[in-house]
Amino acid sequence: RDYDSALCRAATEHQSKAALKEKVNSAARIATSHGGGRHAIGFVRRLVEIAEDPMAIKENLLFVADSIMRHAERDDPKTARRF
Repeated sequence: RDYDSALCRAATEHQSKAALKEKVNSAARIATSHGGGRHAIGFVRRLVEIAEDPMAIKENLLFVADSIMRHAERDDPKTARRF
């Protein structure tokens, strides 16, 4: 639920670059901190679902995906492979 909320906030942020960065990093931290990536498929599936929403800003979701990979790579290579 926390990830979903953070992801939705990041997907629709268009007011401030600083706010976008904060929301993207929050979503990425949540995604990579849950079980060493064991739930990666669910996190990625939700990212794809939100990308289909016409209100979502696709570029923001690319930032989220990139941030998830950066957090995962930094935390543990095994987590990164799961994503």
